[in-house]
Amino acid sequence: RAAELLAGRYHLVTTNVPYLARGRQGETLRAFCQEHYPAAKNDLATVFLERCLALCEEGGTASLVLPQNWLFLTGYRKLREKLLKTETWHLLARLGPGAFETISGEVVKAILLTLSRGRPASHPDGLFDDVVRPAAGTMYGLDVSESRTVGEKAARLREAEITGVAQARQLENPDARVALDDISTTMRLDGHCASIEGLTTGDLERFVGKFWEGGFSDGWEPYIQNVDSTTHFGARMDRILWEGGNGALSRFPTAHNFPGEIMNGRRILGKSGLRITQMRKLPVTIYTGEVFGKNGATVVPDDLEHLPAIWCFCSSPEYHDAVRRIDQKLNVTNATLAKVPFDLDRWTGIARKKYPHGLPRPYSDDPTQWIFHGHPCGSVVWDETEKRTVHGPLRTDPTVLQVAVARLSGYRWPAEQDTGMELADEQREWVRRCET
Repeated sequence: RAAELLAGRYHLVTTNVPYLARGRQGETLRAFCQEHYPAAKNDLATVFLERCLALCEEGGTASLVLPQNWLFLTGYRKLREKLLKTETWHLLARLGPGAFETISGEVVKAILLTLSRGRPASHPDGLFDDVVRPAAGTMYGLDVSESRTVGEKAARLREAEITGVAQARQLENPDARVALDDISTTMRLDGHCASIEGLTTGDLERFVGKFWEGGFSDGWEPYIQNVDSTTHFGARMDRILWEGGNGALSRFPTAHNFPGEIMNGRRILGKSGLRITQMRKLPVTIYTGEVFGKNGATVVPDDLEHLPAIWCFCSSPEYHDAVRRIDQKLNVTNATLAKVPFDLDRWTGIARKKYPHGLPRPYSDDPTQWIFHGHPCGSVVWDETEKRTVHGPLRTDPTVLQVAVARLSGYRWPAEQDTGMELADEQREWVRRCET
């Protein structure tokens, strides 16, 4: 009876498929998936997607609960291209985390997907034609991922606006990623900049430390990492035993950046750009040429004049939303960060209004940053009215006493010791006051 059922062909197949990544599959299962479902082999869930479609007769429909990652991860590109070219996509609902009452946190981010076997022209009278007659080649979707509870998601599924996008245009998206709006445009951020992966040392304790542990001498250099929130200048706490790129780190066996050469990103050292944290809200800070770490992407414009426009875009909520439309993974790849639509003319206009004097030069009142001026109560801030850095009110926060005690003990910040360090004029003025 089971064999008879599995050999049949059906008008409708609906199920919550099993999930199991390839790395956790047994040898027999991995070999079976490799042989019969090579495009879907990376997860048992996507293998079941193809199997359920095979159970459908021509024009039959599969309506499934699936994990979402195959819609955008690079390893599933061939599967996406295959399904977009050969099947008819009807409806995609993004559920996001918390869609199952028995699974907490962000363990599973699920989608609901309904698609039919074969192209629309081969079966014009599909399952849904009695209810709605969609435009030919249009797939529909809705997103309830921001709703927190199962009940809220269920309510939003009934009420949220459904949008339609051309199925064929999905193939024009970066890596044929499936998105609920039209992102297939020739105006992309990666047409104006490079997004470079940073360095992995392989031995953090040996090669990386805080700048206050010894400053920048004897081969130690500034090492920029990530910010937790968007700010003009942050993530400037660390130092790295770089030794000009020719020291012990360059020969360390587990240090890598790109295959074949440690810190292949050295070609952009000394240039200006942005550092984008690859997690959660994708916060950004200005990059000023330092050696940079792997846990963030360094974006350097092809034309330095475009940097203010790129900063305005990447520091806006629109950028986060654009990235998340094509990649919902917690940690986004550095290449994905630049594969988003970008209207250079529009953001250039915004930059001219927001930064008529250009982007600020380095400034910070945070003593944990190597660009700190060293004055116990001095302050430099960004003035939104004047659109430039200005002297702020004297600081009265707890760091005042901490800085004063550090100075009394003889400590001096890197900005005080390096006369060539790039600083805003107001920042440099506080450094000079410290000297006197």
